[in-house]
Amino acid sequence: MHDTKLLKITKIIIVIILFSLSILSLINIESKEEYIIPNLDQPINYLKTGNLDANPIFIDAEATGENAHNWTWAVSQVWCNGSGTEVDPYRISYLNINGMGVNNCIEIRNSQSDYFMIDHCIFSNAGNADPHKFAANIFINNSKYGTILSNQILGASSDLALGMYIEDCLHVSIQSNNISDNRFGGIQLSHSFASNISNNNILNNHYMGISVQEGSQTINIWNNLIIQNYDGIGISEGSYSSIYNNSVIDNYIHGIICVDCYNIEIASNTVRLNDYVGIYIQESRTINVIYNTIKQNEYGIIFKLSDTNHIYENVITHNNYYPMWLYSSNNNRILGNIITQNKETFTQIDCVGNELIENYIFNKPEEQFLTVLITGTVFLTLLALLLIRRWRKAER
Repeated sequence: MHDTKLLKITKIIIVIILFSLSILSLINIESKEEYIIPNLDQPINYLKTGNLDANPIFIDAEATGENAHNWTWAVSQVWCNGSGTEVDPYRISYLNINGMGVNNCIEIRNSQSDYFMIDHCIFSNAGNADPHKFAANIFINNSKYGTILSNQILGASSDLALGMYIEDCLHVSIQSNNISDNRFGGIQLSHSFASNISNNNILNNHYMGISVQEGSQTINIWNNLIIQNYDGIGISEGSYSSIYNNSVIDNYIHGIICVDCYNIEIASNTVRLNDYVGIYIQESRTINVIYNTIKQNEYGIIFKLSDTNHIYENVITHNNYYPMWLYSSNNNRILGNIITQNKETFTQIDCVGNELIENYIFNKPEEQFLTVLITGTVFLTLLALLLIRRWRKAER
């Protein structure tokens, strides 16, 4: 009888252990399957735009004289209406323009006092015969109060041709456009201020998806889908700007990059599957990197030569190498981040004064799984010994 009961208890213990090991294995498998690369072949829905074919358009709001292509001329054309006020802007709509590889599709200059809107158009194949000058499907220079809304901006074809180039501008809003397959980049802002880039689909451009350069300030980059560009979002020499709630996925180098910047907030973005670094910060200060999900990149976050920044409450997981790597970056505050299941661990080189507070760091998923497995086995073994002890006391 004694041997029979002991055999039954032993069998029960073995079943419990095997069941627990099976559950742990399934958890580990599910954790890996959660991060399978998605199908990104068709990430956007194209808009129904461009009902009227037209030649490339050039508008200089300050032009005078006979045949001057200013707003007075533009509003006399079939493709433009409005009065240039805030409630009734000049509106250029429903055009289909091909730059034929040698022209900007639409170019607006020196519009400093009139409101204008470009919406529901198709612009494609912009280019420039001069290899040293920028070209763009939409080219805006020295202007204010422009809205670029719900256009398809496709396939700018010369070496320096962009989907959209905004230079020396103020109060420009770029919303809900599809911008893809442009030779140099998707959107570039240079020396521009107080502008918004939101809710755009930016796909497969050969330089940056969104580039903000040359001292641009107060640029808000919000809610964009940025996939398969060389870099996703880049800011250089910028300040007082925000990168918020974007999905930056499967770009060929960086997801988000800031160089020589200050007072930039990078918050609540999903940054994943980028081939090099999820978020890369160089020679910058007072950068807030908060509430981002950074996963399945080669590296999670890199700070290089960057001081007095804040890295708060990010989830950094399943990156192939270092989840967070700081080089010669001092007096940064690193608080409340969850850093798990990366192949390496948090690393600092030549750094002084960085504060690490309440971060959860547990890397190398095979070690994590092994720890859970050992802990579970020890617990079950102790439970089995306790059951045997109680059974023996009951037999006496």
